[in-house]
Amino acid sequence: TALGVDPGRIRIVPNWTHVQAPAADRAATRARLGWAPSTPVLLHSGNMGLKQGLEVLIDTARLAPDVRIVLMGDGNQRDALR
Repeated sequence: TALGVDPGRIRIVPNWTHVQAPAADRAATRARLGWAPSTPVLLHSGNMGLKQGLEVLIDTARLAPDVRIVLMGDGNQRDALR
């Protein structure tokens, strides 16, 4: 390649490929977590850095307190987003 990397060592893995359907029942999982069946859930799964702009999501969530926000992952902004 242009950067001198052996093409045989490169693997492209698209995000969220081959994700199996959850084995747990949705209603049972919501009940276990204390979430009402009608509660909207927004999930971010990935890096929590400045570039992701997740503070906008947190600010917006204050306008809709009935929405459950779940941040899954790590990054240099994780503590600030709590």
